[in-house]
Amino acid sequence: MIGNLDWTSFDSTEVGTVYYVDSNLWNALASIILGFAFFLLVATVTIGTNLLYDWHTSKESGPMKTKPFCQDYHDHLKEYKNLKNLPEARMYFLEDKCQMSNLATKKLSSLMAIINPDSTLVPKHVRVISIKMAGFKYGNECHDFEPINGRAHGSEFYYKTFGNNRIQGTFYKENDVYYLAGFCIYIKNEFVMGFNFREDDVRWLLGGTPYPARTRLGIRSTKSEMDLGKRIIELKIDESPKYAEKENVWVYLPSQSKMEGMTFKGSEEIV
Repeated sequence: MIGNLDWTSFDSTEVGTVYYVDSNLWNALASIILGFAFFLLVATVTIGTNLLYDWHTSKESGPMKTKPFCQDYHDHLKEYKNLKNLPEARMYFLEDKCQMSNLATKKLSSLMAIINPDSTLVPKHVRVISIKMAGFKYGNECHDFEPINGRAHGSEFYYKTFGNNRIQGTFYKENDVYYLAGFCIYIKNEFVMGFNFREDDVRWLLGGTPYPARTRLGIRSTKSEMDLGKRIIELKIDESPKYAEKENVWVYLPSQSKMEGMTFKGSEEIV
């Protein structure tokens, strides 16, 4: 016996057992740490890739179509009532009350301020913002906008999306002129970032020629309507044997930067 330690009763197998247990514990902890690190790496790469994709597609615009884009949750929307300082817009939310606040709420409020500087913050659970233009009224769906005094004979509606279906403009064609009837902002889910909704797209939409208010005595334009836009740019469809005739098409196009996808009559861009 040395000191208080009785070496005669010492079992060497106990040391090996303890060491073996400690080794397994450390291996398990190392596996957990490595697994968690791998998960973080995959999650970071996935989120980063998605954000990069969203940022890239936010600058894109789709072709002019004859059918509107609708979100998957379109049939489950309910309209907010009694919104103050936002008379220009209708806003919709999902019937499910258990949802997080939108990450893009601040950006959406800044977009509304373009239309009305006195606008308050948009509701934090909003999923669709529908905005009509002067001379039009709201229809049955959030993307429906009808002329106040009815449609003219031969008139048509076209739809154009921006930023991977984040924003959709509804265009009303009358006498070969395309007027913006209204537009919708779609928030797919609460995790969509604010950069997906570009102010340039909203300003471009608002920059076109206003639709003239019609009366039985003829056509007139109010000051508020004239303030919405300043010009129409003429596009000429390229001469091609595929077309029976060459014609000039007057379209809503306030900026050359959005020219692609805006040749309409006889064009394959219309889907």
